[in-house]
Amino acid sequence: MNKLNLDNTLVICNFINDFYDNISVIKNTYNFPNIVFYGDDKYSPHQDIIAYNQSNQAADKTKIFSGGHFAYRSLMHAIENNPYYDGYLFIMDDVFISKKRLQHLNPTMSYMNIQLSDVCAVNDMVTTWPWWKSDYGIEKCPPVHEALSASQKKKLAAQAGAENTFIGAVNDIAYIPATIATEIHEVLTHFSNNEVFTEIAIPSSIAAVSHEIEDIGVKYLWGKDRRLWHLITTALSIKHMGIHPVKLSGAKYRLLFRLLSFIRKLY
Repeated sequence: MNKLNLDNTLVICNFINDFYDNISVIKNTYNFPNIVFYGDDKYSPHQDIIAYNQSNQAADKTKIFSGGHFAYRSLMHAIENNPYYDGYLFIMDDVFISKKRLQHLNPTMSYMNIQLSDVCAVNDMVTTWPWWKSDYGIEKCPPVHEALSASQKKKLAAQAGAENTFIGAVNDIAYIPATIATEIHEVLTHFSNNEVFTEIAIPSSIAAVSHEIEDIGVKYLWGKDRRLWHLITTALSIKHMGIHPVKLSGAKYRLLFRLLSFIRKLY
């Protein structure tokens, strides 16, 4: 099986909040040969950040979400402006990755989170995931579906299990091979034009375009599982590509991030 060549893979690290002091931590932890950093243009400028419109100001005022409604716009920008890579790894700043396991991905396949995914049919509001019912949810999707090609609709239906259906999933990390990157950009443009939420846009675009998709294998932690000791023991597991979230907003978590990186180099 082919292995991912990080020397010719662009890593796109996206910040939802303006914790830009952590850029040096991320750089020094991974030493990725090619990495770009994106942040919302509502924040103050930073020399390492490519500022892009990711949030909806009306939603920010109601404090529904701190930002990042349209975080996939950074992925679109990166693909458009960096066309000569073999693949694109999109990550949020609070995902801890095993760089060693990352290199075992098949560079010809697409990867995203399949574990925590949900589907919703157009005009079907019988769902428990709140983002489907939001101002950026399933009601915004019919024009997107109309804009898809017949092949894209067929692939999306196959992945979702029904026609006229979209996929929602936690999308803190995804990998896209260069062979489909241009088409991914095309489909994401339809979502962007209709202001669809990022956790619908990215998984649905990957599903509509990809020939093969695999779960990327990130461990998601909730509640008490996010305690420091549990984070450390989880990182020791060789079963996971990474863990989420590892918040870098506090000094102890930045130290933990460095520690986890050293530990995972042993595996």
